[in-house]
Amino acid sequence: MDFNEKFIEPIGYSQAAEYLLEFVNCSVFVQMDGHISGVFRAKQLQEWVGKEDVNGILFWFCNSSSSQKPILAIQKIKEEYQNNSAWLTGLMPNRPPVHGRGLRIVKDLIRKNYSSESSKADILNDIENEPPINPQNFDYRDSRNVNEMRNRFRSNFSSHVDYPFAYFSTKYGKGSPYFRQFFDQGDISHIRYYLGYSNDDFFSGQRIRIILAPCKADGSNLKKEDCLVEHIEKFNDVMLLQYSWPPKPTGTDE
Repeated sequence: MDFNEKFIEPIGYSQAAEYLLEFVNCSVFVQMDGHISGVFRAKQLQEWVGKEDVNGILFWFCNSSSSQKPILAIQKIKEEYQNNSAWLTGLMPNRPPVHGRGLRIVKDLIRKNYSSESSKADILNDIENEPPINPQNFDYRDSRNVNEMRNRFRSNFSSHVDYPFAYFSTKYGKGSPYFRQFFDQGDISHIRYYLGYSNDDFFSGQRIRIILAPCKADGSNLKKEDCLVEHIEKFNDVMLLQYSWPPKPTGTDE
């Protein structure tokens, strides 16, 4: 299972708009009734990615019993990533167990009213100028409930995803420093997620992407003027994270 590093490197709003436009132009957008975004507080995720015993973050794609609207369940992973299909297939919610109130479920679902006439420019303007909102924290679900919801998502969208999750590595391979750089770019108190889509042949089995954007305390996305000078000198853009596949396998070329 080879991996192309460009598909996990940080992106800006322009590339994110391309992924969202591809989403709007595919059948999944209609099935989800345009619910492809959400906002959650960043504190818990920032704590997780800073811990030495956490090797990755899993974002589970879920559906409730009554709707195909996506729900995200977020889980820290202490196991080291293994480059084999058995490990990937064997990933289950809450493995290893997460102590406390259960898996964290993003509460806020935001409907995007894009149409088939939407252009990249329309979407880019929208995501660069997201209005302030009052984000809520997480709901909690037990692992059995999350397992049922992710199986439902996989059944509903089997032609678009082989694995009902996006795995962000925090310790493995080239992607490991990206979360630290993401949080270092400014005053980030919330994270907005988008579901994107890629028609690239490389992703024939895993086309739905997770895109993470940094937000200010009012729930609006960071802009260049909100970022620290050192960050802008290095990246010259607001840094968004993207993932739709596990990390690059050991021993493969970049």
